[in-house]
Amino acid sequence: MSAFDVFISYPHQDKAAADAACATLEASGVRCWIAPRDVEPGAEWAGAIVDAIDQCRVMVLIFSSSANKSRQIRREVQRAFDREVPVVPLRIEDIVPEKSLAYYMGPVHWLDALTPPLEQHLHKLADSVRALVRTQTAADEQAERARREDDAKRRADEEEQRQIRERQRIAAQERLRQEDEAKRRAEDEVRLAKEAERIVGEGRQLQEAKPSTDARASIAAGASAKPTDPTAQPKGANPINGAGAGPAIAADKAASSPKPSKPEDTGEHRRLWPASLGKRVALIAFATGLLSSLALGGFAGAIYFRQWQTSPNRIIATLPAGVSFAAFSPDGSRLVSAGADIYFKCGDSNDLQTCQVARDHDVHVWNPATGEGIRTLTGHQSQVGTAVYSPDGKLIASAGGDKAAKIWDASGGQLLRTIQEATGIGVVSFSPDSASIVTNSGNIWSVATGKLVRKLPSDCTDAVGFSPDGRRIVTQPDYEHNWKAFVCDAQTGQVVFSLENVSSQAKRLVFLPDNKRIVGGGDGVVVWDAATGKLLKTLGDPRINSVATSSDGKTIASVWFSHVELWDADSYELKRTLYTAYDYPELALAPNGKQLAGYGFQFIEIWDLP
Repeated sequence: MSAFDVFISYPHQDKAAADAACATLEASGVRCWIAPRDVEPGAEWAGAIVDAIDQCRVMVLIFSSSANKSRQIRREVQRAFDREVPVVPLRIEDIVPEKSLAYYMGPVHWLDALTPPLEQHLHKLADSVRALVRTQTAADEQAERARREDDAKRRADEEEQRQIRERQRIAAQERLRQEDEAKRRAEDEVRLAKEAERIVGEGRQLQEAKPSTDARASIAAGASAKPTDPTAQPKGANPINGAGAGPAIAADKAASSPKPSKPEDTGEHRRLWPASLGKRVALIAFATGLLSSLALGGFAGAIYFRQWQTSPNRIIATLPAGVSFAAFSPDGSRLVSAGADIYFKCGDSNDLQTCQVARDHDVHVWNPATGEGIRTLTGHQSQVGTAVYSPDGKLIASAGGDKAAKIWDASGGQLLRTIQEATGIGVVSFSPDSASIVTNSGNIWSVATGKLVRKLPSDCTDAVGFSPDGRRIVTQPDYEHNWKAFVCDAQTGQVVFSLENVSSQAKRLVFLPDNKRIVGGGDGVVVWDAATGKLLKTLGDPRINSVATSSDGKTIASVWFSHVELWDADSYELKRTLYTAYDYPELALAPNGKQLAGYGFQFIEIWDLP
C-alpha cells in the first residue's frame, strides 16, 4: 500500500501556492507527496519523481504561466497519463495551455482559483480530490482482490497440474511394476509348466515300472514308518478320488541322494500323480492319526506332500484350477476357497497366449477335518477374487471379476442374492453383525435386502475390512491414494486417520480381535495402533508377502518366499517356522489357531498346528 495519495506537480515559481494546497489537502486527510520535502536525502531527483508518480492515486497540477512553459511539468503530466493516474489541474492564472500540455489536459475538468483569496478555492480542491481518492482506492482494492484471486487460481492450477503429473508418474511406475510382475509371473508360469511336464514324464516312466524294493525301503525309511508298501491301495482305487486307475505313488528319482531338507522338514518329500496325467490340480490333504502333516498341489498333475510323523498321509481332494482366496468358517469346521484361472503347457516363449488355460469360476467348500469336498457354489462368470464366511457362520459372500458379489446360504449352498457393481470386485468383507458387506469399491450393502446402504468417499475406497465393533473400516493402500492406508468411520465415511509408514506393498490389513491393533503384510509384519494409526512394531523379513490372524487374537502368521512364520500376537515372539513347496502363498488361520491354510495360484496347503 502506498504511503501517500496525491502527487503535487508545480514549478518552483509557484511553491507558495503548492505548499498552501498541500497543507489544505493534508488537513482534510489526504496524504500528499511534494518535492523537495519528500525526496529522500541522497536520492536521485528524477528517479524520486518517477517513483512518486507511479505510486500515487491522483496528481494535482498547480497550473500557471510558469507551469505552461516548464519542460519538467510536461514530463510529469505525460508520466501520469502514461500510468493512467488522474490529473486535477488547479489554474491560478487565466492562461491557455500550450500545445503539448493541451494534448493531455484537453478533456480534463479544470478547477479555477483565479479570484483571491486562494484558500476558498483550496477547500473545493480538497473535496474533489478526496472523492477521487476514494474512487481510486476502491478501484485499486478491487484490482488487488482480482490479482490475488488470479494468483490463487494460478497457484491452484499449477498445484492441480503438479498433482496430475505426480499421479501420472506414480501410475506409470505402478504400470511398470505390474508389467514387470506380470512378466515375472509369466516366466515363472512357463518355467514351472516345463518343470511339471518333466515331472509328468518321470511319472509315466515310474507308473510303467514297479518301484524296486530298495526304492520302497528308501521311502519308508524317510517317513520313519513301518517298512510297508506305501503304494498300497484298495484294488482298483485311484489315490486322488478313490476310483479309476490303480496306484500312482512313485519315489523320487533322486532318493539315493536326497536334497538337504529345510529345518523342521524331517520327512520324505514325495510326488504323487493322478490317473489323468498332464492336468493341473490343486488339493487339500490331511494325515490320519496323531501327526502334523502338510499336503500341497502343484502343476501338471504333480502333487507334493510332506510327512513329519509315521502315520500315513492321504490325498483326498482336488481342485480343477487355481486358488485365489481361502478362509475358514468361524467354528473352523469348514474351509471355503475361491477359484481362479491357471495356465499350463506353454510354448517356448514367455507369452501366456502360447499356454493352455484351465478355468475355475466357482466357490468350493471343504471339510478341513477330512479334506472332503462338501459342495461347489456355481454362478460367477469370471475368476472369484474373495470368498468368506459371515461371522455368524450362516452365510458365504463371494466376489469377482464379473462385477458381482454373491450371498450364499452356508448350510445348503443356495444362492440368496446377487449384488452388481460397476467394476470388478477384488475384496468383500462382512460386518461383525453379519448384516452388511463392504467391497473394495467402498460400497456398503445390506445382506438382507441387497440394497446399497452407504457409499464411502474416495479416500475410503479399497476397503478391506471392519473393526471388531463395526464402527470403523480399514483400507488397503494404492497408487490413487499415494500409497496411503486409512481408517474410516463406517457410519459417516469420514477419514479418522491414516496409518503411519505404510509400505506400497502392504496388503491384508486387518483389525486384531482386541480392537486395539491393526496388522498387515508388506515390508514385514507391521502392527499399528488402531486408535491413532501410529506404528507399533515391525516383525520378520521385509520381504513378507502376506499375513493372517486367528480370530482368538493369539497368533499372527506371515509368509515370504517359502517360509511361513508363526508369531505370538502379544509378545511378538517367533513361535515356529514352516516351509512351503512354492513361493508366495497367501495364508488363512483357523479361528483357534490350530490349522493353517496356505494357498497360491494352483494349490492349497494345510498344516495341523500343535
